[in-house]
This record gives sequence, C-alpha cells and structure tokens, in this order.
Amino acid sequence: VFAWPARMLARAWAKLVEARITVTRCANLYGPGDLHWSRLVPNSCRRIARGLPPEVHPGAWKYQREWLHVDDAVRAYILLAEKGVAGEAYNIGSGETATAGGVAIRLAELGAGSTPIESDWQIDEIPAQELCCDKIATLGWGAERELWEGMESTLHWYLDYAEKQAGRYVWT
Repeated sequence: VFAWPARMLARAWAKLVEARITVTRCANLYGPGDLHWSRLVPNSCRRIARGLPPEVHPGAWKYQREWLHVDDAVRAYILLAEKGVAGEAYNIGSGETATAGGVAIRLAELGAGSTPIESDWQIDEIPAQELCCDKIATLGWGAERELWEGMESTLHWYLDYAEKQAGRYVWT
C-alpha cells in the first residue's frame, strides 16, 4: 500500500468510528524476532547461523536505506499513543543509513567472517530512502540504538534462536 492512500484510509476509518488515529511511517525495521526470511537482516542472520554467507539481491548492494531498531520503533509508538496529534502522520527513523551490501558485509564480519554473495532473486526498488523525523522529534523522541550495536545484538539473538530451534520446522 502506498503511503498516501494508507493515510487517507486510516483517517477515513478514524472519522467513521470516531477513533483517534495517528499515522506512522518507519524506516527499515530490524531487530530480534523477525522471522520474515525474505528480508535482508533476518535472512543474513539465519544464513550466518547455518554457516553460510549472507545474500544480497542483485542490484541491491548499493541501495541506501535508513535503519531503525524495533526497540526504538516501540518507544516511538508508545510516545505517539500518548502525545501524538490525532490525524497527523509521523516519520520514525534513526537518521543512520547504510547500504544493503554494507549491512550484509558487517553482519558477515560479526558472524562467520564470510563474504556475502549475490542471490538469484532480482528485486526492483528505489535506490535511496531516508526520512525527515523533525515532527516526532518535537515530541522529545529520538532513536537510542546505534545502528551497528543494534545489528550486533540482533545477530546474537538469531544465533541464540538458531541454537534453541535446531532441527525444528520453524527455522527452515
């Protein structure tokens, strides 16, 4: 769903049911518990846990993205539930960007030390994505998790998860 129609749909629904709605747009989320294996961070961590190198989609190596740890996103959602202006849209980001290739390389260095490889699954996305988060900053919010520290703790979560799930269907 594109941002504009989603925002309009949320506002219309809020008016219909007389609910307080705040629209959010987050940077690329990462962190523990994401089992959506088609995403860069979960799949890279899973592959490292299996002794394999991370994969990056062809053409995506240089895609610049803003990254946000899920803990920071949760803090933002709580703040917006308490202080956000109904009907307003807020961008939630860390201000820290990295390429998909850079993330895969860093995760590989933190894990097995292998060199990331190119996957055979082509994707077509915008080359760069960053958010202006001035509006939520006026409410006193800012990201707390530093990107690479957050990536390292995320990798450790997946390595622990892999150990606990060894041989189970959920890890495939």
